[in-house]
Amino acid sequence: MASEDNFINSHATAPSEETGQSASSNLQQESTKDANSAKPQAQVNRTSNLQKIRQRKQQIYNLPQEKKLLKLANYSACQAEECKCTGWKNAQPIIKSAKGEIQQPVINFFDPCKMCTHPLENHIKHLPVQSDEEINRLLGMAIDIDIIYAHIHREVDLYTKKAYFYLYELLRNCILSMTKPTVGGPLEQPPFEKPNIAKAVTNFVLYKFSHLPSREWQIMYNMARMFLYCLNFLNFEGPNTRRLTFNADETPAYKTNYTHWLVFCHVPAFCDSLPHYDTPLVFGKTLLQAVFRSVCRKLMDICNNGRDKLAATENGVLISTHLPKMASEDINSHTTASSEETGQSASSNLQKESTKDANSAKPQAQVNRTSNLQKIRQRKQQIYNLPQEKKLLKLANYSACQAEECKCTGWKNAQPIIKSAKGEIQQPVINFFDPCKMCTHPLENHIKHLPVQSDEEINRLLGMAIDADNIFACTHREVDPDTKKVYIYLYKLLRNCIFSMTKPTVEGPLGQPPFERPNIAKAVTNFVLYKFSHLPSREWQIMYDMAKMLLHCLNFWNFEAPSARRLTINTDEAPAYKINYTRWLVFCHVPAFCDSLPHYDTPLVFGKTLLQAVFRSVCRQLMDRCNNERDKIAPEKRVLVLTHFPKFLSSLEVEIYSDNSPIWDPEFKQIPPSPFQTALESKAHQARKTGEFEKVTVTPNEKDNFTTINISPGIKKIQEKRPNAEGRLEAKRRKNEDTFEDLPDETIAEIVASINDTNYMSGSDAVFPPNVPRDETAKMEESKKIIEFHVVGNSLTRPVSKQTMLWLIGLQDVFSHQLPRTPKEYITQLVFDPKHKTLALIKDGRPIGGICFCMFPTQGFTEIVFCAVTSHEQVKGYGTHLMNMLKDYHIKNNILHFLTFADDFAIGYFKKQGFSKDIKLPKSVHQGYIKYYVGATLMHCELNPKIVYTEFTAVIRKQKEIVKKLIHQRHQEIQKVHPGLTCFKEGLRGIPIECIPGIHETGWKSCAQTRTRGVTKGMQGPESMDTNLEVPDSLCNTLNGVLNSVKKHSTAWPFLKPVDKNDVPDYYDHIKYPMDLKTMQDRLNSGYYVIKRLFIADMLRIFTNCRLYNSPDTEYYRCANALEKYFQTRMKEVGLWDK
Repeated sequence: MASEDNFINSHATAPSEETGQSASSNLQQESTKDANSAKPQAQVNRTSNLQKIRQRKQQIYNLPQEKKLLKLANYSACQAEECKCTGWKNAQPIIKSAKGEIQQPVINFFDPCKMCTHPLENHIKHLPVQSDEEINRLLGMAIDIDIIYAHIHREVDLYTKKAYFYLYELLRNCILSMTKPTVGGPLEQPPFEKPNIAKAVTNFVLYKFSHLPSREWQIMYNMARMFLYCLNFLNFEGPNTRRLTFNADETPAYKTNYTHWLVFCHVPAFCDSLPHYDTPLVFGKTLLQAVFRSVCRKLMDICNNGRDKLAATENGVLISTHLPKMASEDINSHTTASSEETGQSASSNLQKESTKDANSAKPQAQVNRTSNLQKIRQRKQQIYNLPQEKKLLKLANYSACQAEECKCTGWKNAQPIIKSAKGEIQQPVINFFDPCKMCTHPLENHIKHLPVQSDEEINRLLGMAIDADNIFACTHREVDPDTKKVYIYLYKLLRNCIFSMTKPTVEGPLGQPPFERPNIAKAVTNFVLYKFSHLPSREWQIMYDMAKMLLHCLNFWNFEAPSARRLTINTDEAPAYKINYTRWLVFCHVPAFCDSLPHYDTPLVFGKTLLQAVFRSVCRQLMDRCNNERDKIAPEKRVLVLTHFPKFLSSLEVEIYSDNSPIWDPEFKQIPPSPFQTALESKAHQARKTGEFEKVTVTPNEKDNFTTINISPGIKKIQEKRPNAEGRLEAKRRKNEDTFEDLPDETIAEIVASINDTNYMSGSDAVFPPNVPRDETAKMEESKKIIEFHVVGNSLTRPVSKQTMLWLIGLQDVFSHQLPRTPKEYITQLVFDPKHKTLALIKDGRPIGGICFCMFPTQGFTEIVFCAVTSHEQVKGYGTHLMNMLKDYHIKNNILHFLTFADDFAIGYFKKQGFSKDIKLPKSVHQGYIKYYVGATLMHCELNPKIVYTEFTAVIRKQKEIVKKLIHQRHQEIQKVHPGLTCFKEGLRGIPIECIPGIHETGWKSCAQTRTRGVTKGMQGPESMDTNLEVPDSLCNTLNGVLNSVKKHSTAWPFLKPVDKNDVPDYYDHIKYPMDLKTMQDRLNSGYYVIKRLFIADMLRIFTNCRLYNSPDTEYYRCANALEKYFQTRMKEVGLWDK
């Protein structure tokens, strides 16, 4: 017990390097090991110190309850009557050893207090009734008090010492009153200025460098992040140190900011009982102007002193050359209003277009709108993460008073507006008892109906409140009266929805989207199909890309207000345009930055009326922009944008304004060329079409088409009746038991049911099942909630939960232990890097493994950086299941390539997970993005989006079991023993399969006899259907030529379209797996036929079905035979029929 007490008490005098740096010390030496960011050494120390403090706290949290109470006794008031002692003090004398070391005396609950003489138990008797969480929270504050107390004794700056002493007293009082620490008094609450430093630096980059090409702009953006990162971990000088360099007018403001920084940023970094904020997110212009020059000077001195180390890194030139130039810009004068965060004025013209990517002439509005939407979402997320009290205070402004007969629609602050000496408005502190300016009722009357709501509902109401604020700001900036009316309408709509706690729905004369058929997107697509379907594939793809370019621009276009167009529009067209403009504002423009409202894409909800009204002006402005910025367009795309695009727009203009153009026909149908068909189907969000794959999940009642693998049924409806109907009525179904037929559904259902039966395996197989997949144990533990999987990562733009940070620390430990040859600092840097994420395997609340990865969505691949499972949890299938989970996660995010550098010990693991040393990605795609390692091997894995990897082993295993069951059933039916083969004793080395006695009785057929399977001798080779590979163009073109020639044959007329059920009612009762030439064409267009075997199987199925249903003396039967011979001849001509 004495040793443990010694450990507890020793924490009060922790060395300075574990608790943080002196607040008045200079910026420490920066780490230049990773030149991607000039991180100050303070960041490394602070992260390491925070980990040590958390580890020590965790050790104390794990102590027995008695030890915890002994620790808290020092900070707990005596509970005896009329005793005013505020903390137990040990009355035993201090004992020193022979070496002069202090020996901690043994303490028990009956030892008297030195101050009040009451026993120790009187100081803690109110604590045992508290929960473990509350005891640990109080312990955490006690440990933080010890740390701050040590700082007070070390600190020499009087101003800093006062701030430490204030926090020391605050935490002591919170333990006495058992409350959470809240900084009050004259200190304001964060944020202290708007815009904050992070916003100002971001505005500076957008303002100064938005005209640069993408690569150069990214460099400036990275340097801005580097600067903010350094600023967040910078230790500012105390006011006394800076008094010689400050003007007298600046000193009071710096003192205030310095105190704010100490209380809200610096001390909470190592005392997590206090609320912590990032410096760039809560401070603004005043602090940045005060420290910017000194910060830059010190930062560049460090970079210059370490230029030899920087020169050896890939970003050395960036830091030593470009960073000083960026720092020299006058950031102090850069101020912008917050209006750009809520969207652009609806009546403004098209903003500057980005021609960095000439594949689409994207307007700058798209870049701004996307960026603004991200900022708004980040702000919403920050508000969603606020405590419940802060959320309710925000909603009070929009919540009606709940007092009887009170008609107040929102709380208004009655406190007068206070301005500082500099004229800045100071926000008063608000509490639940402040009266409303309108109705005089306290604030709590406006929100007392909200605490019973769920967190999701509170966040939804908060989202509408933030959107209402944004729309209100737009209303004040807007000058167009029509647009302003729409903003006011949407503002009132959101306010009413917050009152009634309902979802916003736009009703009235505007109608609901879509407003016209066909829409603009459909009309432009029809135009491309109508005008250019005869072109070769490559030229046709160019037209398709230009159509996408136009639709993209229209979707982000800011249309002119009706008042701005009154001089150029006819009086007859003005009312229609005004209605469409209002609809566009309500359903497209405003919801782009106010996501509480339902949002629609412009080309998908508007049609002919709007496009005819705006097309000419849009094209004129678009081409003017392209011509003015021709030098910025990539050379390989300049001809497309400046030459082909104007011709494309001219041809489209003719069709748009033509009353008889087929592009406006709602029923327009034309089969596009094969490449475009595939592109259209990949973009479609409708239901699955014929011939497409879908993901298969194994269920007990699953029915599969085992012949062709595709599980979609054949088309059963056609528009025209088959000819020679009278002859068909006389045809009779041919019943021949010897003809091969697909397995009945009942047989498959029985087999699947028997496999799923718990009694299917018995004996040792039931206890130790054979061939268990590697990830079976992991999947079982996941289903029982023994293990969990979470994607976690650090962030600089939003708060990171304590649980996430603890998991990241645990993952760092796992990677460090399992990868001893990798420096721990390097692992820490990447695990905590906001660009990297980690799929964490959690067991018993702590990480036991994970995969750290970095996604590059624009390049279409992900780099796997670390992959490890702790040693005592290996050989349980966790590694395989982790990788499968990661693959499914990336398929959902549409990233289908993995790259990793594997050392000699990891190559075997990655090969089992589908990785290969054959890199199929072009080097230009990944070069400069991934990290290269000496002595490691680059490996690549391509994902198949049609596979659910976590279920893949179960699907394959069930298919194998079904085949084994079928073989077993067939074996039971025959039950005949034949004599063994003796021919090999006579010198023969091999005999034909058909010569084996009894082989024909099993149902085996030779290659020439096999019809429905399409299997030939040549196909018994290693030809496999690797669905990871795309269909080769040569094979697709060859099969398309064969199919077209078969369709044109004189005997192909019965098979051109699916059989109509109305004409032949019993056809689908006998034919379970129908097939026809139209369905085959659809499958070919969708890329289904990845190998020739599937194509042959479907074609032969057509002829087999015909012979099964029709008698030999019918015309259909003869057509099937003749067409089959012709098909075989054509396949032999193109070299796809094996003899």
